[in-house]
Amino acid sequence: MSEPTTEQPTAAEPATEQPTAAEPAMERPAATPPAESHSSTDSTTTTDSSPSTDSTTTADSSTTADSSTTTDSSTTADSAPPAAPPPPAEYSLRFPDSWWQLDLDPSTRDASIRRRIEAQVEQAPQLTREQVDGLVRSTRRIAREAHARGALRASGMVRILRAGSGPLVLSATTAVLRITVPEGESEDLADLVMAAGVQLGTDAESSGLPPGEVELVELPHVGPAGRISRIEDVEYQGTRVPTAVRHTLVPVPNSHDYLVLASSTPNVDLAEQFYEVFDAIAESLRFGDADASGTDGTGGTGGSSAGGGGESSKGSAQQGN
Repeated sequence: MSEPTTEQPTAAEPATEQPTAAEPAMERPAATPPAESHSSTDSTTTTDSSPSTDSTTTADSSTTADSSTTTDSSTTADSAPPAAPPPPAEYSLRFPDSWWQLDLDPSTRDASIRRRIEAQVEQAPQLTREQVDGLVRSTRRIAREAHARGALRASGMVRILRAGSGPLVLSATTAVLRITVPEGESEDLADLVMAAGVQLGTDAESSGLPPGEVELVELPHVGPAGRISRIEDVEYQGTRVPTAVRHTLVPVPNSHDYLVLASSTPNVDLAEQFYEVFDAIAESLRFGDADASGTDGTGGTGGSSAGGGGESSKGSAQQGN
């Protein structure tokens, strides 16, 4: 009866070994990583895919916008016309040694001109006081008219020569003016010279004076210019005085204006000789800073033909200065 009791533990051994059968259940955590890995893979795919796509799209859009902006800006900058350079603010001329600059200031010109004329005639005592005073008055008139016309400057000369019948007074002046072509009229140099020629012919017919001449010339430092020459009567104190006149018209660069060198002499019999002097002065004209172009600022070689070293003139090309 006791043997069956003794064998019970042996029958219980399978129950004791149940934990061994349970080991496969305890190993499930090792199988969990694949499940977690699957979940992680899905999450990563969703996360990486969406931001990556958005980021790429944004970057492409930004790049396109930048490129478009840069291209538009570059195109605008390239297509814009360059700004035109301003007109020259200065000019330079060279005058013969015997020439001097007239004082145009109304407050000082009368006294200044008398001192200059008196100094010129000191070496010619054969001139009467009346002749000297007449010379002073005519020079003052020229300075007054030049100022009234807005001349940038004016220069003149007086020289007294001994002649068989008495002293011969030589005089001449050159005024520098800047003019603007009236609105509605052609600004072309050839058109202006042609119109001046027509006017000269009309004036000659009405006055009985010799017809004038007009021509296009080339000045060495400034290029094309117009030249107008004529004999005209200048009225002074009720008396008409024949006067030889030569005007040189020079286009002012980058503007609609002209610089006019208005030269004249009452010595009509010597008009051709004076015209050569007037032309030499005009040929010395330069615009801008002459020093920057390698000259001495006085017009360079153009002045040498105007007589020796010459009087240098460098002034503003602006009207009224």
